[in-house]
Amino acid sequence: MSIYSLYRALFTIHSVRLMLALLLAGNSLLLQAEELTLDHSIKLALANDPWLVSNLSRERALTAQSEAAISLPNPRLAISAMNLPTDSFRFNQEPMTQLSLGFSQMFPRGDSLALRSQQLQQASAEQPLLRLERQADVTSTVSQLWLDAYKAQQSIQLIGANRALFEQLVQVASNSYASAMGRTRQQDIIRAQLELTTLDERLSRLDEQKRVALQRLEGWLTASSTQQAWGAITNSQLPDELPTLTPVMGAAVAVAEARTTASFNPSLLAHPAILALDQRISAALTGEDLATQQYKPEWAVNASYSYRDDTPQGQQRADFASIGLSFDLPLLQRHQADASIKAATANIEAIKAERWLRLRQLQAALLAEQATIAGLSTRLALYENDLLPHLDQYAEASLTAYTNDEGEFVEVVRARISQLNARIDAMTLAVDQRKALARLAYYLPPTTTAATNATTYGQAAASGAQP
Repeated sequence: MSIYSLYRALFTIHSVRLMLALLLAGNSLLLQAEELTLDHSIKLALANDPWLVSNLSRERALTAQSEAAISLPNPRLAISAMNLPTDSFRFNQEPMTQLSLGFSQMFPRGDSLALRSQQLQQASAEQPLLRLERQADVTSTVSQLWLDAYKAQQSIQLIGANRALFEQLVQVASNSYASAMGRTRQQDIIRAQLELTTLDERLSRLDEQKRVALQRLEGWLTASSTQQAWGAITNSQLPDELPTLTPVMGAAVAVAEARTTASFNPSLLAHPAILALDQRISAALTGEDLATQQYKPEWAVNASYSYRDDTPQGQQRADFASIGLSFDLPLLQRHQADASIKAATANIEAIKAERWLRLRQLQAALLAEQATIAGLSTRLALYENDLLPHLDQYAEASLTAYTNDEGEFVEVVRARISQLNARIDAMTLAVDQRKALARLAYYLPPTTTAATNATTYGQAAASGAQP
């Protein structure tokens, strides 16, 4: 290879690497510039959840096992040489010497094959319900983390918007103190600078809270097989507006406002966790029926054909054919069958108790979320209708009084701080209300769309594709 060819090859390789670097950098900038919405975060989390992949594989395994369980045991074929004379081992010496071909088939006890297959099908039918519960749990968890990051971001924006006002107050106080014409004192300037420093410390703390929430959120959104660099989500910007109410959230609002006198909210009976336990009870009942099959005998059918050779004188001998039926007598191990039935019955009662306990836990959590949402709604209405308008009037009045040399500078600062804190508190209440609604949505029965998505996301994650 010539020097020119070598330089040309090196230049081509360098150019390709440079283009790839520019493309990757451009993609990174696009990822950083793109807003990370709540809906997109939930979709990413569901698409990259390995639990859904594992559960979908388990369902397929149980379905395959149920198909295999219905099959009869393999038949047995036996070939044997019978009654050979030991003095000569000649096949035609003795009349009883035979070449036998036997066939036997076992039939398991009662309906044990069909019941075992049915039990596996019921266990398989439980898995989509578990995926629905997992989908609701992931949606709630991701919503909490996203809203935590959103709350920190909105607090940063509110403080950042008011920081310029405090800088103005420091400048006004400094000018008034320098001119010696106003009532400003040196401690007023120090107080204004102190409040400005305090705002900077709050900004730093809130930025840390936002990064922590986004890093926790990234653990749910990033797949192990993705080419996206770790940390791209941490640098994402969230929208400025709270996400609109989806149909599920709308149903959560209706449940939050509803009051029922029943022992349990009817929607909880259709919760995936309860339906999964119902399906598990059905499988346990089938297991009890399966245990009763031990009282029934196990059957076997056998048949054989025996060939005999001609006599040494050339006379033909008749061949033999045999057919038989055998079965065991389940008498000596009857105590074992009794114990198996008792164990199956105890298992049913244990699952029923687990269902009752789970229903109580869901009901208690649902009532707690209803109380939380009601309290947050009352406080938020108080802020929006009363507290915030009065604080705005108080801030304007204190600033006007100070401008006219009729008020203290410390009152202006105090009024502005109270106004800023109230706005942050009102925003926090709105976000906490949305977080409570997201938690409440976990207790709602899933829609048909959610049931379809539970399988779709598992299949997409298993194949590495994005739905």
